[in-house]
Amino acid sequence: MIRKPRSRHAHDVGFTLLEAIVAIALLGALMVPLYSLMSRNLDGLFRVGEANMRSELQLNALSLLDTVNPMDRPEGSMPLGNYVVSWKSTPVTAPVDGVGFPAGQSLYQIAMYRTDVRIFRQNARGDIAPFMTFDLRQIGWKQVRQFRLPF
Repeated sequence: MIRKPRSRHAHDVGFTLLEAIVAIALLGALMVPLYSLMSRNLDGLFRVGEANMRSELQLNALSLLDTVNPMDRPEGSMPLGNYVVSWKSTPVTAPVDGVGFPAGQSLYQIAMYRTDVRIFRQNARGDIAPFMTFDLRQIGWKQVRQFRLPF
C-alpha cells in the first residue's frame, strides 16, 4: 500500500510567528489613539475637579467673610481647614449716616469697602503658600447713636 502524502495545510493549525507579530502591531496601532483619548479625558476631569474645589473654597471664604465687619476689622486672617483666609479692606466711600425707618437717622454709620482676599494653602510640611486671590465689595457699619424712647 502506498501512502498518500498529506496536504501541508491540513496540519497547519494556529498562527505563524509573522501573523502574531502583525496582529500585535495592528493592536498597538489601534491602542495609541485610544490611550491618547483616555489621557485627554482624564486630564479634563482633573481640571474640572480643580475648578470645583476652587469654587467651593471661594464660596466658603465668602461665607466666612460675611461675618466680618470691615469698618470694625479692616484686616485680618482666619483658618479655614487646611487654608488660611486673609483680607485687607480699604474704604471706597466716606462713612455716612444711615437712614432710619420710617424717617430720620439710624443708629449706624455705614460705608462701602473694597476687600482684597487672599487664600493660602498649608501643605503637609506646614509651609503656607498663596493659593488664590479675589476682590469683594462689603458694607461696613458702626453704631454711633443710642436708641431713645420717644416718651
